[in-house]
Amino acid sequence: MKIRKALLLSTLALVLAAPSARADWFVSPLVGLNFGGDTNEDSRKAPFGVSLGYMGGQVIGFETTFMYTPSFFNDEDLIGTNNVMSWMGNVILGVPVGGETQVRPYLSGGIGVLRSRIGGDATDLFDITRNDFGVNIGAGAMGFFTPNVGLRGDVLYFRSVGDDDPGDFDIDLRDFDFWQVTAGVAFKF
Repeated sequence: MKIRKALLLSTLALVLAAPSARADWFVSPLVGLNFGGDTNEDSRKAPFGVSLGYMGGQVIGFETTFMYTPSFFNDEDLIGTNNVMSWMGNVILGVPVGGETQVRPYLSGGIGVLRSRIGGDATDLFDITRNDFGVNIGAGAMGFFTPNVGLRGDVLYFRSVGDDDPGDFDIDLRDFDFWQVTAGVAFKF
């Protein structure tokens, strides 16, 4: 609960601190692929989500991104419903190249919540949900072919870094990690 409040307050502070200008905000629906780390190579499902951020003509910007991956760990027939959700607040460092229709390569990194769920079958005998503090770091690029519409792509590494609570039956997700490649349309407003 503390992580959610901190992330919400951080996002609100960044939004209020950002200078107001036209065509500096962006929204991007995203789809991608998870790989490496704790992903299950046999049952990859595409993550999907949305990103909202502010960049403008500045070198430093920010974004908040929500992503959802169904059947992240394995087929639902084997272990029941399972998924991973991430909500991250990132700082973006990128230099714009070009005029109105620009390309912006960037580095990105931030903090947020990684929510993992395993189980939830008809009997509810095996149902584990974890909300862990998470970090991500990576790189990407946005390219605009009109002043307000373009494409973007990212490669990010995610890792949970929270402490485990002692208990009788505990799955250690503290070292939970994976890579994610995403692409989408970017709309500036």
